[in-house]
Amino acid sequence: MGTRTALVSLLVTAMVLLSGCSGAPSEAPAMTSAQLTTTTATTASETTALATSPPTPTTTGEPQHGDNLLYTTEVNASSAMAADASKRADFTELTAAQQALFNQTYNCSCYVVQEEFRFNDDDRIEYVNYEGRWYFLRVAIV
Repeated sequence: MGTRTALVSLLVTAMVLLSGCSGAPSEAPAMTSAQLTTTTATTASETTALATSPPTPTTTGEPQHGDNLLYTTEVNASSAMAADASKRADFTELTAAQQALFNQTYNCSCYVVQEEFRFNDDDRIEYVNYEGRWYFLRVAIV
């Protein structure tokens, strides 16, 4: 019986130790919006790497329930041209507010809390041609 008790004790101890590794909260504090960073490519190889595996975008500000978020993703021309013409626009055709939002999300590679592009707007622009490249405007809602 002594061996069996020792074995059970060992198994219980192992389970307790391993349970601390699975699902236990991290000691590290959560990042605040002030600590968020962005990634900028400086060479052609970095640009290629970012284009094939883009970083997970962060969010400007702290979004609230119902907020519309905007993020731009570069797409190939064939994807943009496959969309209806009413869903495509040249950057110069956007309003000044839309251009400012596009530039903000383009420059920070992050989601931007905004009101210009609405998630439920069936008529909104989805593809923008900017400096000869096409970008998909991803609108998400919190």
